[in-house]
Amino acid sequence: MNIFYLDEDLTLCAQHHTDRHVVKMCTETAQILSSAYYFTGQSGLAPYKLSHQNHPCCVWCRESVHNWLWLRQLGLALCAEYTYRYARRHKCEDIMENMITPALPDVPKTPFQCVMDVQYRISGDPVENYRNYYLLAKSHLFCWKGRDVPEWIRAQSEAEPPQPPE
Repeated sequence: MNIFYLDEDLTLCAQHHTDRHVVKMCTETAQILSSAYYFTGQSGLAPYKLSHQNHPCCVWCRESVHNWLWLRQLGLALCAEYTYRYARRHKCEDIMENMITPALPDVPKTPFQCVMDVQYRISGDPVENYRNYYLLAKSHLFCWKGRDVPEWIRAQSEAEPPQPPE
C-alpha cells in the first residue's frame, strides 16, 4: 500500500509509474479512497471493505476532502495510463468515477506522507523522495510499455549510479 508521488503534474505522475505499478496502483488507490467512507459514517458508500485503516496513506487520505479529491484525480490518471498501455479499461476506473465525495473535513490539502524507510528521504519534497525511492528500491521493476523512460531516471543513469542505502 502506497501512493507513488513521482511528479506534481498528476498525468506525468501516472506516466512515470512502472508497468507493474500502473496495474496495481489503480486498485490500491480505490481501496485507500474507499477506506475514508468508514470514518465519516458513510460505510454504505464504500466499494471495498475496510483494510489498512491505520496505514499512513489511508490516514492522510481522510484528513481532508482535498486530499481525497487529489488522490482520486491521481487514481483516474493511473487508470487512463493503464488504458494507454494495455488498450483496455481498468475495472477500478468505473469505481473511482462513481465514488461520491465523502464528508471529510474541508481543510486545505495536508502535507503528503512519504511512506518509505527514512534512508530514502533526501529532502522535505515528497516528489524528490519518491523519485529517490524509485531509483534505489524499485529499479528492478523498471519497464514502461509504450512510454519513454522518465527523464529523471535517464538523467540519473547518465550520472553516477545510485548507491544502495547502507
